[in-house]
Amino acid sequence: FDEREDETPKDFAHRQKTGKADNVNWFHIKDINNLEVFKAFGIKQKMLYLKLHKYYDFTGVLELKICISSESLVKLSHPSDFKVRVPVEVKNVLNFCFDTETPTYEEEEKTLSHDIDKLYDAVKEFHDATEDEREERVQIN
Repeated sequence: FDEREDETPKDFAHRQKTGKADNVNWFHIKDINNLEVFKAFGIKQKMLYLKLHKYYDFTGVLELKICISSESLVKLSHPSDFKVRVPVEVKNVLNFCFDTETPTYEEEEKTLSHDIDKLYDAVKEFHDATEDEREERVQIN
């Protein structure tokens, strides 16, 4: 974006936000190692975006950065407050960039809800199993 002579700073900032650039170049991208990574940028999502890093005129190489937007970072006051739905394509990009694997869940696991009674029973069972050891370790006078 180039600020025009007759443009106010407010108008310039608005034009930058709306994406009406002064110069637009189209590039044919070839030699893509992982086509699945690019699919995330073709769907409607606000988590990732591509940013031009460098273009080398002599070789015709275009370097792009994959950026994570601040909208994808959710601030929670409690873990049960909000669920974020992340498209599969975005997961593929994150797996590619950070060399991780997204765990796959069975349909049954996706719909599990918290059961405080099961948690209480598991904790009680653990405490009962380690009662003798705890009595030796913890001495109350």
